Amino acid sequence: MADPRALSQQAEDEHALYCAGRLGGHILTATGWLAAPHPEAEIRLEDLMPAPRQKSQRAGLFGFLKRHA
Repeated sequence: MADPRALSQQAEDEHALYCAGRLGGHILTATGWLAAPHPEAEIRLEDLMPAPRQKSQRAGLFGFLKRHA
């Protein structure tokens, strides 16, 4: 897959590796076929969900019975 924004051969190769990794494939280089590693996820679960609260802050099923000091 060609990258129209690439200004150098290195940038073109990086883009090809990224695309092949996203699609689970290989790219042909001057030295032969190269398996593309799967890139890091762009969106992680932590980005969408907040971290769990501390145990003392959780109310639980009977949180309304909890005594407040």
